[in-house]
Amino acid sequence: MSVKQNMDSDRISIPVVTALVGLLGLSLLNGAFPTVRIASFSFFQIHVFWIIGVCLVGYLLLIRKSVEVSVPLLFLALFAVYATMTISWTTSISDTVRAIFHIVSSATVIAAIIYTLRGKRDFSVLVYGFFAIVTITVLIAFWEYWTGNHLPVSRLTDPSRANTRGFSSVFINRNYFVFLLAVTAPILVWELLRRRSVAARFATLGLLITAFRLIVYNGGRSGLIAGSLGVGVTVVFWILRDNIRAWLSSWLPVFTALVGSTTVLGLVLPKIASNPFDKAASFGLWSRWQLLDLAGTMLVEKPLGHGIGAFTSVAARSSVDTGRIINPHSWIAQLAGEVGAVGLLLFVLAYGLLADQLFQTYLNGDDGYALPLCVSVLSFAIASLGTGDPLHSSRIFWVIYGLGLAYVHVVVTSGFSRFQSSDPQAVNLNDQRTD
Repeated sequence: MSVKQNMDSDRISIPVVTALVGLLGLSLLNGAFPTVRIASFSFFQIHVFWIIGVCLVGYLLLIRKSVEVSVPLLFLALFAVYATMTISWTTSISDTVRAIFHIVSSATVIAAIIYTLRGKRDFSVLVYGFFAIVTITVLIAFWEYWTGNHLPVSRLTDPSRANTRGFSSVFINRNYFVFLLAVTAPILVWELLRRRSVAARFATLGLLITAFRLIVYNGGRSGLIAGSLGVGVTVVFWILRDNIRAWLSSWLPVFTALVGSTTVLGLVLPKIASNPFDKAASFGLWSRWQLLDLAGTMLVEKPLGHGIGAFTSVAARSSVDTGRIINPHSWIAQLAGEVGAVGLLLFVLAYGLLADQLFQTYLNGDDGYALPLCVSVLSFAIASLGTGDPLHSSRIFWVIYGLGLAYVHVVVTSGFSRFQSSDPQAVNLNDQRTD
């Protein structure tokens, strides 16, 4: 039996794929659902999809004969274990418990994505399901525009924000909506490049233009930069694949080195240089610099971390002036302060190595989603700067990361070096490449 026949015959059932798409939807849209509060904990938003995910993962582990573990997944698992261990020395038990549950539930979603998919058709269905979820968030933003109303979860419902411009869709903050749109942009432009169908191209182009229009309307500077760079880098890497392959004759952890050096620079620079931004004129940039300064101080105070989720409680009583902003507003500050050097290193390796593996897969001739997923994963570093809590309050990053890991498992770990789209309207990008 050929590889193609084997992959197609090993497809999972439609109900399981539907459950997985529903799991993604609940993960991203959970804020729009009613919330039941017991003490200080929120239920339904965070529990329903987790229960579905546990059942799905349990089912998959029962029917699978073996479980593959890629290198990025290994480091991510070590990060999750270490982050959970920080409850032993955390400075805020309640915040750490919430963060641990978030990590466990996010890990459940990632595991479900990875071990559900068995072939190219499954992954295509999942990507289209993801597009459908993003489209739902855009339609809700249109509803906000037409009616002037917002979902109950949105901070824009606060009377004090009545004059605030923007749409938050299903999220508490409009910056999370911008975050989602920005990391989706590279995947959308890839679909635009690879479609022969005029109707499909118009639909994709319409969604891409709408996404950028909403980003601009919401004033998402980091999202605009991340989305624009993501689109540009995707197009350039598509055109220059052969040139890049010739330059990188052997595998090099380029993105891991880039992420690592950026992390070190982000923590060291605020400690050795004064804040270059004016507090009154550029408060957003000024406060983010101060938050990185605070993270460096927290790292020196407790090299093992103050406990996952404990950044805000430490920032609230810190002597470092952050302009009363206590949310980290960057994953570097968040992880440096919460999980310390060990946890930060594990995350950098999990993050950078996945991007490297996806990019190498693309250079090896992959015509599927390796490149746009690589760019989307990397764009998180910039797009998340607009969000107060990029890793705990939103599962956007974890969903994108899970899609990237799933692709690695479907294409690389499973031994399929070339990923052809099941869509007959899809373009073989090798045929369109310019020399």
